[in-house]
Amino acid sequence: MRRRGVPRERVGAQRTVRPGGFLLVDGPPGSGKRTALLDWAERTGVAVGPPEGTNTSDPGVVAIRLHGDATDLERVRTVQRTWPHAVVALLSTSGWPGAFGESGLSPDAVISGSELQFTVREVVAWAHRLGLELDEAAAAAIHHSTGGLALAVARSVRAAAQAGEVTEAGLAQGCTAAVDHLLGSLPAAADTLLLTGRADPLSTAAMGALWACGPGTGTLRTLRTSGLIAERDGAGSLSLPQGYRDALRQAAEPRRDDLRAALARALQTLLQRGLLTDAITLGRVEPTLLHEALAPHWEHLTEVPVTVLLPALEHADARDPRIALAAARAWADRTHAGHTGALPKDVVDRAHALLGRAAEYEGENVRLMVRMLRATLDRATGDYEQAEREHALLAATTSGFGPVPAAVHLHAGLSALAVDHLPEAAHRFSVAQVRAREGGAPRLAHQAEDLETLMGTVLDDPTLWWRRSADRTHREGTHESITARAVALLDAVLRLDVSVTQALDPHIPAATSVQEPLALGLLHVQAEALGLSMLHRAAEALDGVLGVRAALAPRALSPFERRLLETTHAELLVLNDRAEEGLELLDQLVISDELGGRANAVLHLARARALLALGHNDDVVVELDAVVQSFSGRGGRFIVWSQVMLAVAHYARGCTAKGDHSLEAAFVAGERSVLLFPFARLGLDTLTVLLGRAEQLDLDDVVRTYVDRLTQAHGDLVALSYGANPLSTREQVLLEQLVHTGRMRELARTLHVTENTVKSQLRAVYRKLGATNRATALRMARQRRLLP
Repeated sequence: MRRRGVPRERVGAQRTVRPGGFLLVDGPPGSGKRTALLDWAERTGVAVGPPEGTNTSDPGVVAIRLHGDATDLERVRTVQRTWPHAVVALLSTSGWPGAFGESGLSPDAVISGSELQFTVREVVAWAHRLGLELDEAAAAAIHHSTGGLALAVARSVRAAAQAGEVTEAGLAQGCTAAVDHLLGSLPAAADTLLLTGRADPLSTAAMGALWACGPGTGTLRTLRTSGLIAERDGAGSLSLPQGYRDALRQAAEPRRDDLRAALARALQTLLQRGLLTDAITLGRVEPTLLHEALAPHWEHLTEVPVTVLLPALEHADARDPRIALAAARAWADRTHAGHTGALPKDVVDRAHALLGRAAEYEGENVRLMVRMLRATLDRATGDYEQAEREHALLAATTSGFGPVPAAVHLHAGLSALAVDHLPEAAHRFSVAQVRAREGGAPRLAHQAEDLETLMGTVLDDPTLWWRRSADRTHREGTHESITARAVALLDAVLRLDVSVTQALDPHIPAATSVQEPLALGLLHVQAEALGLSMLHRAAEALDGVLGVRAALAPRALSPFERRLLETTHAELLVLNDRAEEGLELLDQLVISDELGGRANAVLHLARARALLALGHNDDVVVELDAVVQSFSGRGGRFIVWSQVMLAVAHYARGCTAKGDHSLEAAFVAGERSVLLFPFARLGLDTLTVLLGRAEQLDLDDVVRTYVDRLTQAHGDLVALSYGANPLSTREQVLLEQLVHTGRMRELARTLHVTENTVKSQLRAVYRKLGATNRATALRMARQRRLLP
């Protein structure tokens, strides 16, 4: 065998093969398998005879280039019989042959494609042999473009040596030479290679399916171990180097018509396996063929991200009506993967045009979806009542499981939400969840679950939202939709989980991202505002809400939408020391029997919050009486929040017994509902006072444990405000002396300061630790490891 290329000592290093044993050299065509074998034989001290030992009396190594057919095993047996002591070197492009499985043969050593792949340093060395000095950056460009394949590296380096530098033309020359050699050496894999090159990166599953229906997985495995097909554009996404893709696309152009049959088969394989996004990635070079393949799968195309699907369905109105419907859903259906939730007028108009084309199709589910989307567009343009009626009618007459029935019920829930029929919305979301999960649409089921959980929070139904929250632990951290994020944020806020809330990084979204229906978008804004408030960023939250108000100024809001926006705005005004403005805003909202208990409770609570900040404590008691009467015994944030504010108001009025009664009621209701946030909603100083008062109450063990959790959360909030070690050096010394005595005179004498100085410093220590007395201060200090 004649040597080509350059020797590389690392390839095949320390491989030993017994006489009569097997050495497998596995790599794609052009990877330098023959050179690697010669290098190995030279280091081992054996001679490599001509292929299969021809004209050699006693070769040390006999090389067999495998064909991948039934003759391979017989050729190996012939060599073994003729030269029983020779090492048999098998040069393969698809690994160890599957046909050898029952032969009892196995390799003693393997030199694989990963070893054959050239490194950047070896590219530099090769260029040096040709008289070209490359720096590592230029060599890395060659390596990146060629994937380290020996043939492509050789051509690229020679082109660079001739030009005196690395050029795009030289890199393209190397990749084209490698592609021509691959196609000529792997005729059975030619179509699959061309399809792989024409596609953008495919998922691992899709790449495996594509090659499994063509030349087999062995060749793919070799291409992957060689580094030619690898993760390049994100985890789980496989492709050839860009230079190879360009060369393969050029090679495919003259064979475009011949490749259509192979592409059609590949598309069907991917679609049957549910690999919709990959099918679009592979097939968008042939739009007509792609649309024909996708049309029967229109119900499931909502799983494809909008940014991927819409470009592939361009001019869909001239195709199959089902494709027009899929495009309309991508524009108008917020349940679609990747949909932003916004429906501006131009999108509504475009979706209407597509639905006109889709309505031509005679199919029950198509007609159902057209009606559902038209009602959705009505909702987007403000006709909430019409949308709610149509969606309710469709939901009442739609049975079965699957993505279409689930979407109908989910949109019926959204329309019920838009008109403030929240119990009905929660019910519809629950039904949608079942229809989706039982019908094999898990992403849609998760959306319905998120919405149902959100409704449980808004309705103040602790049995619903907390149960759903607990059930969601298997999905924690995914937050694949804005509603999932809102639910996760509310969970963290209601539990006063500072670390999780910080990790979610609450922010009021830009006005353009307010969702459709608008009521849902405003609920998302409320969740972000609560998160910001808990993290003591109320000024930032107020700025965000003012931005939302400005964006919505031209729009006529429904009474429900207005209540959502005004109550959020009012509380943020109170938190920013503008309680009078907040109360003026709330005075514009009318409390009436027509609104119902929940809506009136929201307004009463918002007014009470503003009145409390203004010191109108008698009015606070009057304002909250209706809420306590309506929700007493239920638990939930309404009753906890009411009792917390009542306790503060009673204490301020000098009614200590009534204050203690309300505070104990708040603790009991909070423990029952697993709620901590209402106690922190009035600010850190008030929470400190309430916890100090809790030490004087006669609470049972269960409630006392709950108060301990609240105390822990209080410490986290204090640390958030003042840092992990908020004390100055003098304050830290005072704290350490406080362990031994609480007497002012003794502390002053020990610290060599006046008693007034001690009192001043002690007030600062208590404030920074969130304490009201010595015992609490010491406990909080130990909790935060400021004391041993």
